[in-house]
Amino acid sequence: MKKVFFWMGISMALGVSLMFSSCGKEEPPALELQQVPTGQVEAGQIFQVTLRGVKGTSPLSTLEIRQDGQVVDDSRLSGDVTSGQYVLSGSEKEGFTFQIGIRAPFQAGAYLFEFVLTDENNQSDKAELQVTVGQTPLSITINSSNPIRGTQTGLYEVPISVRGGGQLAGLTVYDEDGNLVPKENLYVLEGNTPTMFLSNPLPLAVDDQYGFDKVIGIEVTEYGISEYTFEVVSTNASTARASITIIVGTPLRDTSGVLMWNYKGPKKGSVDLHRFMTVSSSDTTRDIMDAGWGNNPPGQWGKQIKPVNGAELVMADAGIDYDAIKAVEQIESLFAQGQTVQMTPPLNPGDVFYVRSKGDYFVVRVAEVNETPNDNLDHFVLDIKGK
Repeated sequence: MKKVFFWMGISMALGVSLMFSSCGKEEPPALELQQVPTGQVEAGQIFQVTLRGVKGTSPLSTLEIRQDGQVVDDSRLSGDVTSGQYVLSGSEKEGFTFQIGIRAPFQAGAYLFEFVLTDENNQSDKAELQVTVGQTPLSITINSSNPIRGTQTGLYEVPISVRGGGQLAGLTVYDEDGNLVPKENLYVLEGNTPTMFLSNPLPLAVDDQYGFDKVIGIEVTEYGISEYTFEVVSTNASTARASITIIVGTPLRDTSGVLMWNYKGPKKGSVDLHRFMTVSSSDTTRDIMDAGWGNNPPGQWGKQIKPVNGAELVMADAGIDYDAIKAVEQIESLFAQGQTVQMTPPLNPGDVFYVRSKGDYFVVRVAEVNETPNDNLDHFVLDIKGK
């Protein structure tokens, strides 16, 4: 009997010993950085890390992200983890692989990021990442051909990229005269949906304050050549600019001071619009000519012009702005809106008419009407625009 109790005592002692030995082998969690940025990170930009956590003996509890010992602000985190003190839940407590976006500090320098994983038994593991942050000079790039060309007024797309310079204060768009473009003519294009600028300068969303790629829409309302300048300013007062030229319509050649003499006089009474020059009334290249006495009695200059050699003529509406006509397409449209005439009415300085000749379009403004009653040296001085 004594031997039996002796061996039972030994067995119980061994059981207690094994029990205490087993309790002493609590396995901690394991944390591993699987993907990290390579090279320098731009100030204010978001860099990505991939983090894998595996539980030990106890379920996982929290993940803390620190920068130089301080918990990272929630606003700087994106992706699978959006809190610097993230509480794990559900299947995450058994293990996880997280893709995490972290906005880099806004100042250049070297920074230590720590990722601390803790389980429900207060066991933990830590992974560290050294990040070097640099700050390149502020720049803005227009990612399109320059100039941009089109045949009609409307919305023109200008893709731009902004990099460097730290935190950005806003985006401003100027016209060629240095004036702010009205916000009603400016859009941010995302997909097929244009969103009008809230104001010009345009305030930037948080995600755009450290660089962005956007397509800006400019509503061009006039034909001709326009220049637009994009300006970005950072909070450290650095500035970058880039300009784009938009050409709407086919540009016009123009001249001024072309003489057309009284057809009944000794001087040349016709004009070749294609060459912008005065020609004789027998020249086969002429497009318009003085009508001589016109509807007046003989000897009295009629101050009228008529088309020749198959040309067609349309009078412009009163008050037309000759200087605002900057493209062939404008003349073509204005010509189509009017009625052709065989001869103009008596003309006065400032009168404007359109001519179609050999498939080309011209606009003519009467700059001067000079009458000389005694010698038939009456003449017009004409300004001409055309292809």
